[in-house]
Amino acid sequence: MAEKRKYVRTTTGAGIAAYAYLVKADSGRKFSDDKFKVTLVVDKDAPWVEDFRAKCLAEAKTEWPKAKPERVSLPIKDGDEIADDAADKGQDKEEFRGKYLITAKSKKRPTMVDAKRKTLPNNVIKSADEIKLNVALNPCTPSNNKTIALWLNAVQLITKNNNGFDAAGEFEDEDGYEYDGDGFDEEDEDEEDTENEEDDAEDDDDDF
Repeated sequence: MAEKRKYVRTTTGAGIAAYAYLVKADSGRKFSDDKFKVTLVVDKDAPWVEDFRAKCLAEAKTEWPKAKPERVSLPIKDGDEIADDAADKGQDKEEFRGKYLITAKSKKRPTMVDAKRKTLPNNVIKSADEIKLNVALNPCTPSNNKTIALWLNAVQLITKNNNGFDAAGEFEDEDGYEYDGDGFDEEDEDEEDTENEEDDAEDDDDDF
């Protein structure tokens, strides 16, 4: 019986969440892949990025010893190139200039924890929040291209930047029904961004 493969797991540094599909998988759109996912947006000079790149290259070297590093597709995408490509199509993604984008995906909903590693409800983390990711490095060959993809294991919320619309602030207290915290499912729609249609494990709170 073949030995079960062990994947390298690592935790990223902090970045800003974009295109977050963490409550429900991305489905029903032209380029949907029915996966939970999030993109981490980080400054190009973030001190942890080069160490993360080195881990990806080391895993590529283990999987494909003879492959040249420049022939391996890494999960670190250049925001300047993304902004340029968008501009050529008449789109605006200038917010990604000077950034790297790192996307991780999973077939199941990742564990989500707060800064102290306490489990969060599924609908707390949103795009624009500051987060860290725990991922597994997955060497694969989509379309015969040597690729290091990322399986999303868990997400840690560092800073809550996206508080959504404050509906409660638009009203005054009234006599009447008062919600006691029971009886409803935690089901919120994920944040969809149609400009991201072409963008492109196990859970363990102790990974952070």
